[in-house]
Amino acid sequence: MSFLPSNYEYQEAGVGNYTKLAEGANRLRILSSAIVGQEFWKADPEKEGKRMPVRRKPGEKILVSELEINPKTGQPEDIKEFWAFVVFNHQHSAFQIFDVTQSTIKEGFKILLESEDWGPDPRKYDIVVNRTGVEKATRYTVQAAPPKDMPEDAKKEFKKSKIDLKVLFDGGNPFEDMETDFKDSKIKASKEIIKKAEAEDDLPF
Repeated sequence: MSFLPSNYEYQEAGVGNYTKLAEGANRLRILSSAIVGQEFWKADPEKEGKRMPVRRKPGEKILVSELEINPKTGQPEDIKEFWAFVVFNHQHSAFQIFDVTQSTIKEGFKILLESEDWGPDPRKYDIVVNRTGVEKATRYTVQAAPPKDMPEDAKKEFKKSKIDLKVLFDGGNPFEDMETDFKDSKIKASKEIIKKAEAEDDLPF
């Protein structure tokens, strides 16, 4: 009996719930409308040395006293407009939230949304965000591409998911329900494997 399933594929480390643009082309399928608001960062009170985003609805007041000193710049934190929407990351085969604050990415989207070739609904085509350079020399370009098909199991998972982007304004996790379903399905799958192994007398203990 093989230690790993014959169809197993190694997963890359560091794939999280939020899209981190890698060097080069990042191909995404947009799956939801966007929410917009204001975003700034502060120290995470529950994780020493970590920082966390704070998101507010458009027009909601942000007091100067709320803005901490950025440890990298030594200046008060900037308030940035953000767009957030659900995507399927083709490279990682994962549902994620794309949190966009970069003006060049927004400008690239604006061109596509106003284009006669692609149109105002980016859920009908793929988006390819190209990233080059590092730190202050980082540059982004946005292109459209014909929609690449998603795996059938991913389509089914998304249809039954309850991803609520609005909880971002309260510091919540939009993927909480999906992660619970995923864990439950894993537990169920594990029980089935054990049951089958018991029948075959192939338990590792």
